[in-house]
Amino acid sequence: EESNKKILQKIRIKGILSNTQSFNKMSIDFKDIKKLSLGYIMSNFKSFNSENELDRDHLGFKIIDNKTYYYDEDSKLVKGLININNSLFYFDPIEFNLVTGWQTINGKKYYFDINTGAALTSYKIINGKHFYFNNDGVMQLGVFKGPDGFEYFAPANTQNNNIEGQAIVYQSKFLTLNGKKYYFDNDSKAVTGWRIINNEKYYFNPDNAIAAVGLQVIDNNKYYFNPDTAIISKGWQTVNGSRYYFDTDTAIAFNGYKTIDGKHFYFDSDCVVKIGVFSTSNGFEYFAPANTYNNNIEGQAIVYQSKFLTLNGKKYYFDNNSKAVTGWQTIDSKKYYFNTNTAEAATGWQTIDGKKYYFNTNTAEAATGWQTIDGKKYYFNTNTAIASTGYTIINGKHFYFNTDGIMQIGVFKGPNGFEYFAPANTDANNIEGQAILYQNEFLTLNGKKYYFGSDSKAVTGWRIINNKKYYFNPNNAIAAIHLCTINNDKYYFSYDGILQNGYITIERNNFYFDANNESKMVTGVFKGPNGFEYFAPANTHNNNIEGQAIVYQNKFLTLNGKKYYFDNDSKAVTGWQTIDGKKYYFNLNTAEAATGWQTIDGKKYYFNLNTAEAATGWQTIDGKKYYFNTNTFIASTGYTIINGKHFYFNTDGIMQIGVFKGPNGFEYFAPANTHNNNIEGQAILYQNKFLTLNGKKYYFGSDSKAVTGLRTIDGKKYYFNTNTAVAVTGWQTINGKKYYFNTNTSIASTGYTIISGKHFYFNTDGIMQIGVFKGPDGFEYFAPANTDANNIEGQAIRYQNRFLYLHDNIYYFGNNSKAATGWVTIDGNRYYFEPNTAMGANGYKTIDNKNFYFRNGLPQIGVFKGSNGFEYFAPANTDANNIEGQAIRYQNRFLHLLGKIYYFGNNSKAVTGWQTINGKVYYFMPDTA
Repeated sequence: EESNKKILQKIRIKGILSNTQSFNKMSIDFKDIKKLSLGYIMSNFKSFNSENELDRDHLGFKIIDNKTYYYDEDSKLVKGLININNSLFYFDPIEFNLVTGWQTINGKKYYFDINTGAALTSYKIINGKHFYFNNDGVMQLGVFKGPDGFEYFAPANTQNNNIEGQAIVYQSKFLTLNGKKYYFDNDSKAVTGWRIINNEKYYFNPDNAIAAVGLQVIDNNKYYFNPDTAIISKGWQTVNGSRYYFDTDTAIAFNGYKTIDGKHFYFDSDCVVKIGVFSTSNGFEYFAPANTYNNNIEGQAIVYQSKFLTLNGKKYYFDNNSKAVTGWQTIDSKKYYFNTNTAEAATGWQTIDGKKYYFNTNTAEAATGWQTIDGKKYYFNTNTAIASTGYTIINGKHFYFNTDGIMQIGVFKGPNGFEYFAPANTDANNIEGQAILYQNEFLTLNGKKYYFGSDSKAVTGWRIINNKKYYFNPNNAIAAIHLCTINNDKYYFSYDGILQNGYITIERNNFYFDANNESKMVTGVFKGPNGFEYFAPANTHNNNIEGQAIVYQNKFLTLNGKKYYFDNDSKAVTGWQTIDGKKYYFNLNTAEAATGWQTIDGKKYYFNLNTAEAATGWQTIDGKKYYFNTNTFIASTGYTIINGKHFYFNTDGIMQIGVFKGPNGFEYFAPANTHNNNIEGQAILYQNKFLTLNGKKYYFGSDSKAVTGLRTIDGKKYYFNTNTAVAVTGWQTINGKKYYFNTNTSIASTGYTIISGKHFYFNTDGIMQIGVFKGPDGFEYFAPANTDANNIEGQAIRYQNRFLYLHDNIYYFGNNSKAATGWVTIDGNRYYFEPNTAMGANGYKTIDNKNFYFRNGLPQIGVFKGSNGFEYFAPANTDANNIEGQAIRYQNRFLHLLGKIYYFGNNSKAVTGWQTINGKVYYFMPDTA
């Protein structure tokens, strides 16, 4: 066996061992001599490299000694049929080399291209001969389409010793192959489409050239081809028991309404001739079986005039034009309805346009008037034939029909209310079902009770009749009896329908119906005449009925989240109760145990949410601390002394940390261990020092009480809010005065102060000032609000080169907005402004040892009274270059000034009173000299 493989083995070994790259060298263990064959060696060689990579030089196609091989992804040689890159190849199963040309594999014939080795597919020419291969490369026998048309690829020796599968010459003749019929034209190609051959018409499928047989749809038209000859058929044809008509010219099957040889036929959508009544363009016609009328052809429309036709159990009526009528018709004074889609006469019960009708099942006549159908009475309108439903007036009498049109006996609702529709002869020989008059009286019917008012209508809802209360169902007017649920509430009515209240025993069980609450049945804990009792929901206790009073003794009951306690008499207790040494409070009106926060008689209490026990002593609730008096259980509020220590609780009873007002003043209630291990919230002693708490500033005096109001501490002024004792900051109005307290220190501003970039002036008591005051750069005007450009009250504003009259004083502000002082020349006039106040000087002034007299800063010329008497204040240069307005020395001489006469004595002062001068007597006015 191995000798037959020597060539291949030699090739393999040579290819492997000739590789010069070290990592592609091969290794094998030669210890087992029995397995030492070249085939074994070749199939077991592995690449000798540390990374276990594939032998990249032995992948894909390889040519060795002019033969082609293929290595797969594992570097193994392949054999047999292999698909590579979507092409089929064949490698010898023994020699592994690529095989080309004709090959028979597993009984199938292939041709592998001698250049590429790939199997041929579809239409191919080999050595000048035509062959056809399928997509798997297998050679085919039969009719297949080549580039020039359909050819016949025949078995061997079919014609002129042709090779198997070779396309052969078939000219101008039919071929029947595997039961299929083909026709080959003069060029040996099988024809397709419509063809006339020997004056007969055929159709060959364009996809496979096979001749059509039987019923076929071509281009949306139906044709029939003889199953044996494939020749197209025309005229009447019976196929599988159905009759068709194929046009004598086109051979297309008819459908719809057609006229053939002057006779009318109807073909359905499948082109089959129909028997029966069908709608045509001319209306509904009767297409009858053969020989129905004057030997008519099967399916021929026949003449049916002015008469009924019964066909397959359906009734039709044909008019004078032989057309079946539709819709409402009156025939021989009878009313009929024929279906508009089928022309069939309606029979039995029918709903037409939402109305109910009845048609005789034999004659199809519409019923009118009173009718008894299946033992039930109906009334059909004599004009419209519509079945009456609901409240109906017939010949002036009232009747009631249900939605199916059946006449009813009993109490039913008409448009004006419930009426009594009675059996025949119930009252004054009334007709059966007629509504009769019942006024102000009860009616018991089939065990049901009704009451008819003065209008003969049965009442509904709550009614008081003869001082008794009843309830009549709004849906049927029946009086309620026994235990009833009305609008989700339960009531009890006697057998006569009278509403009951109070204790009622029903089937040996006690219930209570509250007269004060519209006689509704109570459930839960309810106060009856004997106290609070428990009327329980169903199955609460020993499978009790809903609302039944049950026995609960000396124990708690929790119901709907509420807690109750029942004493030895099975009555729920109320008010304050001590149970098992615990204190509880039960609501006087509901007997519910109080839980959570409660205000009782104006006092605050807290009851455990689960147990309802009243809280005592110190308690932490929702993270807040409270204290409840151990005797009264009342929550402490305000200033409270507990075990000799002071605490403060707000109006909600919450213990407070901070500064709060007690009866003797504000105290500091501090966190635990703030001072000498004090208890949390206890007031502690803080003396003569500040305390900052939560960003707020306080000061405690020698009595450990936080001070309030205006205070001077260490020479600084503060204001502590009288309600909170907190040191205020920012702008404050106190007793009508404005202050500013530093936002960091709380100290009141004094003197010249800059606030938010604006200048203000405060006196030594911290009160903001309005007026002219001296700042570091000079006198400024601190003005009222809106004096200039909406300035803030007290803000220094810019007054430039102008006078200011303020409180009868004059000031002058220069270009720098500062009030002038000293001598100033304004508009050519000299003024003098006081250096200490910037006010314009007034009256007698001594400046630099010179005397002047001023009015609003302006020195005056004339005689004015100084501190030592009247002096003369003269124009400039009047005497020894005196300054204008300066008092000059005038001695022992008269002065005439502005028509007035003065006399100055030896002391340069103008004299007053009686004077003798040069022997003459004068009198000088004491006030003016």
